[in-house]
Amino acid sequence: MNYQNIIAEITKKITKELEKGIVPWKKSWKEGIPANLITKKYYTGINFLTLITNEYPSQYYLTYLQCKEKNGRIKNGEKGHIIVYYSIKEITNQDNEMIEIPVIRYSYVFNISQTNLYEDKTEKLKLIECENIIKQIKEIRITNNTISCYYNKRDDYISIPTIEKFESKEEYYSTLFHEIIHWTGHKERLNRKGEYAYEELIAEIGSAYLCGITGISNQTIDNQTSYINSWLKMINDNPKILIKASAEAQKAINYIINQNKE
Repeated sequence: MNYQNIIAEITKKITKELEKGIVPWKKSWKEGIPANLITKKYYTGINFLTLITNEYPSQYYLTYLQCKEKNGRIKNGEKGHIIVYYSIKEITNQDNEMIEIPVIRYSYVFNISQTNLYEDKTEKLKLIECENIIKQIKEIRITNNTISCYYNKRDDYISIPTIEKFESKEEYYSTLFHEIIHWTGHKERLNRKGEYAYEELIAEIGSAYLCGITGISNQTIDNQTSYINSWLKMINDNPKILIKASAEAQKAINYIINQNKE
């Protein structure tokens, strides 16, 4: 399968959900976000986006070989889910020098519930406290108001009502995560550019991931139908837009998470 076919398959899967009026990344995250059973690492970027469209009772996935190494087997009739990754390939350039270039590869993974290894008591990955993520972000300004939630790009601050004004703590934090993703796009940080609908797509994907690693529901879209229509138009105009948006969202997530590691 070539790169174009891989992108087409992933895009088709997500587009089908949007056409049903379903936003794939709006989930309760009850089971946690997709992760590899062996490495315990979360799937990121477009892999995160495509795997969350699945409905399984476990967050864990593994490859056929990983399943085999654990003396497991894939259940009859189960189909794998495509993921992409980069590997390094050595080639000889025009100057007869050996150089390394990134090459896109693909593989198929299976949810653990598609195998005979699944157990209801499989331990989930430990969640991160919402407030711990926010407290460790450097130089972020968050002010309180009583009306609306927004990021002011010109003056570089987030304004949001106090937590008591929201119906739940989950609604407060999912909304704040959305605005924090916008905050990462400032010219002094990731210097992200693009039209409004595209930036909203990045913020939605990014905040969904943060909601996932903290285990809270993602409840940030108002006027959902309008956004879905604009995203479908963008995808129709440029089939690679989901790949690009998920990569931009991952950069924003990495920017935030790396600050929490310093």
